Amino acid sequence: MTPRIFFIGNTESGKGIPTINDASYAHLNIVSKESIQQDPDALMERIKTTDFDVLAAMGGDGTISAAFTMAAAVKFKTTNSDASKWNDERYCKELL
Repeated sequence: MTPRIFFIGNTESGKGIPTINDASYAHLNIVSKESIQQDPDALMERIKTTDFDVLAAMGGDGTISAAFTMAAAVKFKTTNSDASKWNDERYCKELL
């Protein structure tokens, strides 16, 4: 089954905006494509009420920071939870 993706980006800045807005996402199951520039409370409510498997964010530091802040507020697990394992030498050897 293809995961349902809630996509957050910054459609107001950057040279890649036409690529982001016009790209074909036919191979993905995007259930919501939102701009981080919108009202944060309204966006947070859509995150809470939309049925999806993956919260994806693309953009610069501000966009990614805002997306992770929202994810943390609704108690999602992030792939960053595995970052603590990098300090575990045994885990690093597994990666090699």
